[in-house]
Amino acid sequence: MSPSDCERFPLLSNVAEAKIELESNKKSFHILIVFDFLLSIMLWLIEAQVIGIFKGKVSSGELLDIHQSMLDLVIVSFLRAFFLIIVYVALNFKSRYGVWLTTLVNSLYMIIKVIYFRFSSSLLIDIIVGVAIFILAWVELLYYEAKVFTSLRRVEASEEVSRQVSNSTSDSLHSQHRQAYPIYGSASDYRRGPASVADSLDSFQTPRGSPTSDLAFLCNNQFKDQTVEEEPEQELSEEHRQLVLLGQRTLQTVWQWHNQLPGADWTAEKVTDKVEIYKREADGKRTYRASATLPFSAAQVFRVCFFDNHLMAEWDTTVAESRLLERICDHTRVMYNSCNEMGGGIISARDFVSVLHWDRFDDAWVSSGIVCEHHSMPPQANVVRGENGVCGFVVTPADTSTPSCRFVWYLTTDLKGWLPKSVIDRSLAGVQATFVEKLEQRVLSLASLA
Repeated sequence: MSPSDCERFPLLSNVAEAKIELESNKKSFHILIVFDFLLSIMLWLIEAQVIGIFKGKVSSGELLDIHQSMLDLVIVSFLRAFFLIIVYVALNFKSRYGVWLTTLVNSLYMIIKVIYFRFSSSLLIDIIVGVAIFILAWVELLYYEAKVFTSLRRVEASEEVSRQVSNSTSDSLHSQHRQAYPIYGSASDYRRGPASVADSLDSFQTPRGSPTSDLAFLCNNQFKDQTVEEEPEQELSEEHRQLVLLGQRTLQTVWQWHNQLPGADWTAEKVTDKVEIYKREADGKRTYRASATLPFSAAQVFRVCFFDNHLMAEWDTTVAESRLLERICDHTRVMYNSCNEMGGGIISARDFVSVLHWDRFDDAWVSSGIVCEHHSMPPQANVVRGENGVCGFVVTPADTSTPSCRFVWYLTTDLKGWLPKSVIDRSLAGVQATFVEKLEQRVLSLASLA
């Protein structure tokens, strides 16, 4: 890919940068493997000099006896290095299991050797050789997990984003989107520059059967988005067009999920009289779905959880900061969110940069969010940068005589770091339950002021 391509297509540039980082980390890992083997040889040669192997003080039988000699550890180190080089260099194996397998086999062998080894007068050098080889094996594993595997995941995520954008053009995707799911707005919405949310809603035609009070509620001056002043109409840049396309495609995924019949693949994580939280795993990613019935109109709830999401830190105790980085058009924006510690401090603070998109399908208010990069908010040194997969809200009127709605939140996220799934499950279920509770309180407080 040429430099000009990187400048014109930022998502492709992200893929290239991720691949460069991956190759650099893989080379360092390969060097570490060779260093492990060479250091093992050097330590054994030092031991051989100490106990006099080269001076004939040790017989060949003693040299090959695993109960008295450390030579077998050098052989095991060689086999480990040979296996890893073949698997990860020659065969370009991408799974972490090769490193885990060799490390566990190496560790198990050394534990057995310690049990049956007959330590001699050269006790100190025997201990140094054994401990050094043991530690180096785990250093290789830790480096692969922290650097190589993380870079590999980033490449896969960047390629997936790039593939989603490159598979469709703006016109074809917009046309497909309109045919599959009616969009109640003008055709120019996706080409417009930043404008107020109220202006966007002015272009909507209320679907048959929709309560007119919903649109009136959102268009009320009290509920206008005041974060960005209205700007004149302008064409989208290539970078912004890609973000809009990504937002549209993510929104389609959320809407498709919502219209699928509940299956056995969803398992209960937390169910109370207030909220139901389920989870499922597909393609190696875990998605959480929180649903609740709230005593407000769909427009009221959607306004708080999406249009006013830059104010989320004021009422959601799990959010430390929520900031609008850039409004792409009336339907698409880039947001920054940082979260407080979770799981009683087990999970440290995380932050996220996502592209958000919204639309209306009949009487449903739908939004989506997915990870992206933005020049104004690079990763911070003091906080772990998480990555959101497909996420979104779906808010629909409930089938009741009183004003109420059904709120559903789909959450797919990678918190990064070494975290047990059980801890993640409890923490994210707690985050969703808290969000629903605080959301209801927020809408109630705003409704009382209206």
